[in-house]
Amino acid sequence: MDTPEIYADFYSTLESGQTFSWYVGKSGCYYSVVEGKQVRVCPGKVPDWDEAYWVFRLGDDLDEVYASIDKDDFIHTAISSLKGMRLIKSDPWETIVSFMTSTHNTVREIKASLLKLRQSLGSSVQGDWDDLEFELRAFPTPSQLAGADVNLLTSFGFGFRSKYILDFAKSVAQGNFDLDFAMRSGYERGREYLMSVKGIGPKVADCVMLFAGGYLQSFPVDVRIRKVVGKVYLHRDADEKTVASFGVNYFGKYAGYAQEYIYAYSRGVRARPSAQPRGLPVRPLGWTPWCRPMPAAPLPCRALRIPPRPACLLFQPRKAACSSLLPF
Repeated sequence: MDTPEIYADFYSTLESGQTFSWYVGKSGCYYSVVEGKQVRVCPGKVPDWDEAYWVFRLGDDLDEVYASIDKDDFIHTAISSLKGMRLIKSDPWETIVSFMTSTHNTVREIKASLLKLRQSLGSSVQGDWDDLEFELRAFPTPSQLAGADVNLLTSFGFGFRSKYILDFAKSVAQGNFDLDFAMRSGYERGREYLMSVKGIGPKVADCVMLFAGGYLQSFPVDVRIRKVVGKVYLHRDADEKTVASFGVNYFGKYAGYAQEYIYAYSRGVRARPSAQPRGLPVRPLGWTPWCRPMPAAPLPCRALRIPPRPACLLFQPRKAACSSLLPF
């Protein structure tokens, strides 16, 4: 029986502004750290590390996504220009801290500040870093970050956010904030729980629920999205709440994908078909990624097309049955 194939444009995925932890080397390959190990994605090549399947959400049926969100000429143009761009499944802790720094900052500024953070406080990671020309360190753990001085964080460019980030790190390290609960308690409840943290507003909470929690109905609204969606669909003076409500209601269950296509397209990001790997295989039915079993009662996996997509809330190297994981 023929193995079904999927497609992905890793360039637009990594340059879209949804992640700040990938850095490009001299060869054009992108490098990051996942599960404490070096990983890379090179133009035109299939990633050879197991976690790539769920980090890049390769189980998402993009044809189904496009059929659902392709509702008008504007989003159609964005889809056509970014064919193959995927959402990323990120570590909750790193995602929260990263987006706490994002308010009123450019993607370039965010990446620069976060790189200083991880290079100063993160653990060393083995690997061949010659192409990148520097040794990328792991993102600091809550305990590592909690022990930092607020002035150090300020020097990295976090500004007034430094205290919020440090307080949050201490809260997680001391067990006062439950990352698992934030991700597994459902979209509305998880979002509300996140916003109980000082420094996390609706936009940051929605980004976390989308990129870390996998709640694809989330429609984060920053200044760019508010202006673009307001101009194209509503009116120039539309506020964030109005735009967010419109995005969720108009684009439906895949609103998060629509948001990212609008965001990346408006930033000038475009897909690079020549760099897309050919014949990217879908994992066989029943394949389960490396995940940490949920401590709560088993939840049934949602009926999906090939392949099933169990969620990994935190990157822990233990296999678990699909029934014991929170479905995407």
